[in-house]
Amino acid sequence: MFWKIFNMQFSDPVEHGQRHTATKRELATGRKAMQRLAKKMSGWFLRRTKTLIKDSPCVLSWQMVYCSLTDFQKAVYQTVLETKDVTLILQSSEPCSCNSGRKKRNCCFKTNSHGETVKTLYFSYLAVLQKVANHVALLQTASTSKQQETLIKRICDQVFSKFPDFVQKSKNAAFETLSDPKYSGKMKVSALLSCCIHTRMIFKIFISSVTGTPTNQNRYPIIQKRLAKDDW
Repeated sequence: MFWKIFNMQFSDPVEHGQRHTATKRELATGRKAMQRLAKKMSGWFLRRTKTLIKDSPCVLSWQMVYCSLTDFQKAVYQTVLETKDVTLILQSSEPCSCNSGRKKRNCCFKTNSHGETVKTLYFSYLAVLQKVANHVALLQTASTSKQQETLIKRICDQVFSKFPDFVQKSKNAAFETLSDPKYSGKMKVSALLSCCIHTRMIFKIFISSVTGTPTNQNRYPIIQKRLAKDDW
């Protein structure tokens, strides 16, 4: 009952007022609803603004480190680029060989041998190359969406057929593989940073990535495993 009243008086008006198609009346109603809600909450919530806490936080040092690919990552990356699907993508804008005057992706080469369109392959292979550049072992994780699962499996079968030792090691020792600097330039840099931190007695460090994978929840045990392995 109370939730319905809240939706009617606050949630719905604010939501409608923030739409890009909102009318002037909806905008005004939404703003008034936000003001009423803020007034009601002011007696129950303490708000700490940046002005109040600007002198409280400790000084942070932000440094961006660019990590080059390892030789193994480069080999896998090149293997992906040499697949038939990537060749189809790269040649999709060329004139069709049937001399129709249309581009290949709009004529005789709309799909690959599995019936997948060039557009689908384009975004799928972007995701694959991003994972390879981040960490090759991410291709074997269960985080792949159901829609791309079949495609990713086929790609992995083609790519990892040249690297059977890596596949077997990934299955037998997942964390060791993920934390091994041989398979990821990021882990290689992390190992060097960890050594520097240990030497200089720095106790806290935040490790992030532009790609966002692996997640913070998965990244911590990977790094922890690596540090424990090298007695850091």
